[in-house]
Amino acid sequence: MNKKTSWFNVRQYLESQFEVKVNFSSTHNTYYSSYKYVVKVNLQAITSDNHPDLGETPRTETAIVARKNRNQKGSPKKKCKERLSIYDVTQLIQSRSIKSGLELVCLAVQQKKKGKSCLAEFIANRGGKAG
Repeated sequence: MNKKTSWFNVRQYLESQFEVKVNFSSTHNTYYSSYKYVVKVNLQAITSDNHPDLGETPRTETAIVARKNRNQKGSPKKKCKERLSIYDVTQLIQSRSIKSGLELVCLAVQQKKKGKSCLAEFIANRGGKAG
């Protein structure tokens, strides 16, 4: 569930087999916001006996929305989705026949100029241990 997925086939299956019409959305920040959307659209929504009362907006909801908006507007997107592991860097060093820490730093600078910051971040986080 950490990547975009086409839910069209799931939607068709649920509608053809169970006559249930569903919509999938990734715009909701929390359970509360998705719950409020469902209740607004379907006034006869059924909940379990021990379902919490969500009549009032939780304090955390407004904080989450504000933080999400601030992060989307202000901070630049990271170029590096995953951090490099020591194993990844070792494989890189072997494949490029790098012999010194200076060569590794030079490669990181070259990659940084191309918009790839993973190796530079690895070196910065590891300090003197990286070379």
